[in-house]
Amino acid sequence: ARMDSQGRQIDGRWLISPAITLHVVLHEERRDAGVVVHNHPRWGTIWSDAHRIPPIYDQTGAMYSGEIAMYNAYDGPVNDRSNASGAIHALGSANAALLANHGVMVIGKDIEEAYIRAMVLEWRCRQAWHVEALGGGVPMNDTAARTFGALVDAVPDAFNGFFEAMSRRVIRKDPGVLDCAEETSLHSSPNACASWPAGRRSSPVLQAELDGRWRTVWTRLVDRRQPDRRGERTERLRSRPRAKRGRSR
Repeated sequence: ARMDSQGRQIDGRWLISPAITLHVVLHEERRDAGVVVHNHPRWGTIWSDAHRIPPIYDQTGAMYSGEIAMYNAYDGPVNDRSNASGAIHALGSANAALLANHGVMVIGKDIEEAYIRAMVLEWRCRQAWHVEALGGGVPMNDTAARTFGALVDAVPDAFNGFFEAMSRRVIRKDPGVLDCAEETSLHSSPNACASWPAGRRSSPVLQAELDGRWRTVWTRLVDRRQPDRRGERTERLRSRPRAKRGRSR
């Protein structure tokens, strides 16, 4: 689906979620936001319901060790602009937030960074829940956690494999997810397939930059999309003549 800068749908066969108001307000306030993930994952939502930020208990949880904001007021859904503004103001300069009694929000400069941060936050929430279910544990040293998180931020491309592995799994399960990219032949603007960050649509330079990022992502995924050969391999193994078993003399 495609929308205008205020979140009004222009075209597309899929309806845009009313929660797009949260994204519209965020992009107006945070010009550095390339991709924004807002969802209601199982473990992150548990901690948002508890109005608590989970400790970091392991190295994977420290892959994002930046600030996690806590918006501890729920006055209604974020399709209401005033509620969305409250959440964005609570976010401040952080790149992740727990929205009380609601869900989570994660910001990244591109889709790979947004994905890994969302993945790491959910891992951190899950691990903390399990550790506390055991009766408690020892959180990771703050300095070590920050140092490791800074290392991940310093070499972000080194961890793009997480997003690519997830994408290959999704594409293998449902190859149709790339039909939209193929219909545009990757020559026209990918705007036909995505709702672009509203706050950046006004700048042709920034829009061209985003177009290039998305085209690179789609091209890489299309190029790497290979048919699942596991079934063929199984058939080959089954068709092989089996060696006769018997006692050797």
